[in-house]
Order: sequence, then C-alpha cells, then structure tokens
Amino acid sequence: APGWRPPPQRPAAAAPGGPGATGQRLAADPGPLPFTPSARPAPAPRRSPWAVAGVVALLVLMAALGAVGAYALTRSLAGQGPLSTDLTPAGPEVAGTVLVAHADTDQRYAGTGLDFSALVPAGWQQFRLEQPGGDVTVRFVSPDAGRELRIDRVTGFYPSQRAADYIALLSRPDSLGVDGSSVGPVETVGAGTPGGESPQQTVYRTTSGPTDDRTTWTRLVPSGTSLWVIRLTATSTDVVGAPDQFQAVADSFAAPPP
Repeated sequence: APGWRPPPQRPAAAAPGGPGATGQRLAADPGPLPFTPSARPAPAPRRSPWAVAGVVALLVLMAALGAVGAYALTRSLAGQGPLSTDLTPAGPEVAGTVLVAHADTDQRYAGTGLDFSALVPAGWQQFRLEQPGGDVTVRFVSPDAGRELRIDRVTGFYPSQRAADYIALLSRPDSLGVDGSSVGPVETVGAGTPGGESPQQTVYRTTSGPTDDRTTWTRLVPSGTSLWVIRLTATSTDVVGAPDQFQAVADSFAAPPP
C-alpha cells in the first residue's frame, strides 16, 4: 500500500563469544588459589579404654605403695611396728597402766605446743587449757575420771620467786579452791642447773565437802625463768599404784632448753 513500510528488523543477538560479545568466558582452569590451604591433621589413633584404665590403676598402685612405705618407715623410726595401731611408741606398764611417749610440739598442736616430752598414760583423754597469762595447761584424765595427770608451765616465775613460794600456795585452800589442804614433806630430786634451784617434790591432800578427798603427787622442775609443775591426782580412797605412775612420768619429763 502506498506509504507502508515494513517494520525495521531487530539486530540479531550476538552469540556468546562472538564478535559482538562484550563479556568474557570463564577460564576452563582458574589457576592456583591466592593461598595454600593447610592440610588437615590425620586423626589421632584411638586408645582402648582398657589401656587407659590399666595406666590409671598402675599409677594408683604406685602411689599407695609409696604411702605405705613412708608410713612404715616413720613408725619404724619412732620405735613401732608397721602393723601397730598405736599412734605413739608403747613404753613401760606401771601399776596396770601402759605409758606412751608424748612429744608436746608446735607442729603437733598447731603452734600451742609446750615443747616438753614425757611418758603419759595410754588411753587417757587429753585436754588443753589456756591460762589467763597465755600459758597452756595439759591434762590427761583416766577413762573412769578417777585420776588426772597435769603438766603446767609457769612462765616468769624466776628469779622473783622460789619453789617454796609455790609450795606455800598448796597449803592455802583458797588458792586451790577447796575446803581444806595439807602438804607433806618436801624433798629434793636430782641436781639443778648452775645457779638455779634443784627439782623438788611433795604430796598434798585436799578435801571439799563430805566426799571429795584427793591426793596429789607434785614435782617442781625449774627451767630458766619458768617453773614446770608435774602432778598426778587420785582419789584418796584409791591410790594403789599412783605413786609409781607419778614417779615414772616425772622421771621421764624433759623440759625444753631455756
């Protein structure tokens, strides 16, 4: 028809990579990466649970054998058999009571030890009492509460006082908190240090009320500026063996160096 024109044809799309293409194909081989990946570690070989249990059991056995060996050596050095159940070496038996070695050290009593050593009755309950001046009194009471061993340290006793002053207090009921008190003869026991008093001992008896009647054997041991007092008290109606027990304990007592 007059004036008609065919519609213009669209240009054919250029084939990828063809002359009309503006992009680029991906390379078939992209080449090496900009970093080298680290190789994965090979998995560790698994241990058998039986092998682990065996190693643990061996370590426990070695530790137990070492502890037993140390325990046996310690008790052997202390004069005890490895199978003994006593905590301290057994000493002599006096009047039916076994005496054992006692060391009153700071290590044993967390800094409150008095550093003396002595034989004490086995099986008697121990009490430690702090006095107003800071001194510690050590007491051992028999299972039936019929007898008591007591050890005191009186610090600063010398040189202002003498043993006779202490013995004088024993004859004063008010100083002992009893109704009546009587003191027997005083005797010297052994030699003293140069310039110091010799150890002395005596026996005194106290009464309180109609039934409380006690007898106490006492030894006074000077050491430097301190006075040590070792006492064994028994009911006056049952003193069998008490003098021998007291003698054994007092003779074994050793005060620390002044």
